[in-house]
Parts: sequence; C-alpha cells; structure tokens
Amino acid sequence: MRKIVYLIILLIATIRVFVIEFLIKLPITAWEHFLIWSVGMLVMALIFEWIYVVHRFLNKKLPFEEKITLRLFVQVIFSLLGTLLLTYIGINFLMPHLIKSLPTHQYNTPMSYLQVVLLTFGINMGFFGEYFFRAWKQKIIEAERLAKENAMMQKAYTQTQFANLQNQLNPHFLFNSIASLSSLIYENQDLAAKFLEHLAKVYRYVLQNKEQNLVSLQTELDFIGNYLFLLQTRFDKALQISFRVDNEALSKQIVPVTLQILLENAVKHNIMTEAKPLQIHIFNTEDYLLVENNLQKKSVVEHSNKLGLSHLKNLYTFLSPLPLCIEENENAFSVKIPLL
Repeated sequence: MRKIVYLIILLIATIRVFVIEFLIKLPITAWEHFLIWSVGMLVMALIFEWIYVVHRFLNKKLPFEEKITLRLFVQVIFSLLGTLLLTYIGINFLMPHLIKSLPTHQYNTPMSYLQVVLLTFGINMGFFGEYFFRAWKQKIIEAERLAKENAMMQKAYTQTQFANLQNQLNPHFLFNSIASLSSLIYENQDLAAKFLEHLAKVYRYVLQNKEQNLVSLQTELDFIGNYLFLLQTRFDKALQISFRVDNEALSKQIVPVTLQILLENAVKHNIMTEAKPLQIHIFNTEDYLLVENNLQKKSVVEHSNKLGLSHLKNLYTFLSPLPLCIEENENAFSVKIPLL
C-alpha cells in the first residue's frame, strides 16, 4: 500500500507544479518550480507517514474490534490535527525560506487546506478499506473452515447414528429369528428354508448399505418385504400390514432400516393376537411416509432401551429441514418420516 500511496503523492505534486506553471503563472524560475514540487512531495509524504504512525499506534491501543466507531473518529481527528499543522509549517515557514520571491498568500488559502483535508480523508479511507477488506476476507475463510468442520461433524454424527440404528437389528431380533427357525426346522422344513433365505436377505441388506446414509424408498420397501416375511411367519394373522405408497414417492430417499426400526417398535410395544391383531398401515403424503398402528400397549416391554426412535429422530434432524414427527392418541401411534 505504501508504494501505491507514494506514487499517488508523486502524481499529485507533479500536477500541482503544472497548475502553478500554466494557471497561476507565478513569476518564479524553473529551479523554484522544482523546489515547490519537492516541498509538496515532502509535506505530503510527511502527512502520509504521520497518518501511518497514528494508524499503527491505534491498532495497538484502540483496535477496530473493540470500539470501531470510536476508533474511526479518533484516527480521523488525530490525522487531521497533524496534517493541518504540517501543511501550515510547509506553507508559512518552509516554502518562503526556500523561495524568497514566493508570495505566501498564494498558498496560504482555504483551498490549500481543503486539499490537505481531502488527502487526509483519502489516506485514512485507504487504511480503513484495507482493514475491512482483510476482515471480510478472514470471515469468508473462517466461514469456509467452519462449514467444512460442520460437514465433517455432521457426517461423523450421521454415521454414528446410522450405526446405532443398524445395531438395533442385531441381538434380540437375531435371537427371536433363530428361535423361530429352530422350531420351523422340525415342523416345516420348506418354510424353514424360505425363512432362512429371507433372514439372509435382511442381513445382506444391512451389510450392503452399511456405508450408505440414504437409499431409495423402493429399495427400503423391497428390504421390508423380506423382513415382513420373518415377522408374519412368527405372528401369522396376529400381524396385519398394509401398504399404500404412490409410485412418485418410490424414487425419494430414506435412511436405511428406518421402516424396520418402526415395525419392530410397533411389534415390541403392542399386544398381538388373532382376535386383536396389530394393524400397521404404511402410506405416503407429499413430503412424508407415515407408519401408523392401532394402539394395544403391553404393560411390560422386555428388551427395550427406548433409543431406536430417539436415534432415528436425531438422524433426520441433520438430513432434512422437515422434522420427524411422532404422534400418539388413545387409539393409534404414528410416525411421519420426511422423504428426502
């Protein structure tokens, strides 16, 4: 910045000499013109250096970050006091001493001081502009850094929450499935073989989508088909499930194993008999997939850590601007899942 300022000072001093030569036409020699140019250069250089010293001093004693309005005011006032004093000395003492024939009144005018005031404001605006540009640039860099950190944290969080969701599928579901398979082997070997095939597909789905945060709703429904085969083999007519999903919604996305968590939650917390079956309805609206069941609460629920829905809700908070909604009344329990 200093080099640029000195080039501007050189330009201004040169223009002033030409103005004196061609407009004012003072009766002075070429050497005296050179002296005027030199004094003008010197005074303007001293003005810049004075403002620069004030700027550096206030950077330490009164930084912009603390009281920006006061800082701007103090710097302008101190700059003006110094520059007006330097101008007065230059016009009334330095130039008459160097150029005996120079009439002082030609320079000691309001216009001369106005020029100095404008120069002072211009230099200060340069310093202020430099500070605000650097601050703006720093904020952009900081915002980019925070955005990257937030994205990394969000990715780590979603992966953790997804891992938690996947873990919901493991211990008790596997135990119940193996128990059902064990009894089927003796009762119906063909059904046992189909049960084992669907169980393998369920776990294959979990493994294949282990690194995926989202899958299409169609993919999730295909997976649920295998999972439902296992459930209905266990509960038969005590469990009734219906689907009403528009074709347009099938291409939208959902977190893997979301439906499994919700179906398992319904099965775990409700009584199911052939006389009083658990009825689960899965359907969509424009922005949501709804899983709704009639409410037949168990008095005691085994193996429930109450974390499945909590993990699911937290995960969708990061993935969608729409909330995951849980609603319950005397007759029904429903979960609204945002379609992404």
